[in-house]
Amino acid sequence: MKTNTDHVVFKDNAFRCLHCGAFEPVEFPVDAMVFVRASKRFLKPHRGCKQPVTVSERHLEILRHSLGLDYEGRGRQYRNHYCAGGEDVQSCEALVASGHMVRRHISPELTGGDPLFMVTELGKAEAVKGVKPLTRSKARYERWLSSNCDMSFGEWIKGGFCNE
Repeated sequence: MKTNTDHVVFKDNAFRCLHCGAFEPVEFPVDAMVFVRASKRFLKPHRGCKQPVTVSERHLEILRHSLGLDYEGRGRQYRNHYCAGGEDVQSCEALVASGHMVRRHISPELTGGDPLFMVTELGKAEAVKGVKPLTRSKARYERWLSSNCDMSFGEWIKGGFCNE
């Protein structure tokens, strides 16, 4: 079986892999045999390059919800499952195909007949990729929100901290 190498191109005087982004410039003029050897040398390690997978916003929401994270990917990962129904089944199957989730086959009585999915290590990394830490003031506001206090934020911030 021959491996598809359509993702390896020669453009702007360099061999380029469109999957991983690697490139190797070629100085011209160059002998034809040197050019062929250089192309084979570049092609060999890039035959197996996988096309990068882009994860949609909906897929990110599913990954983060599965792990118990908030909509921005923050928080503590306290679970790892997603009981999918309706259109979410197709989204989860796409995440399985990309290696971000796995499907678990368990008793239908436990899930009401819906399929159960779990997030892989790749999916966990994707769920928190690019998440920026909260600023000090936003973290303080989040603490007030989670305190279930009957004070206004202004009262709370001025030192009337509730028992947390």
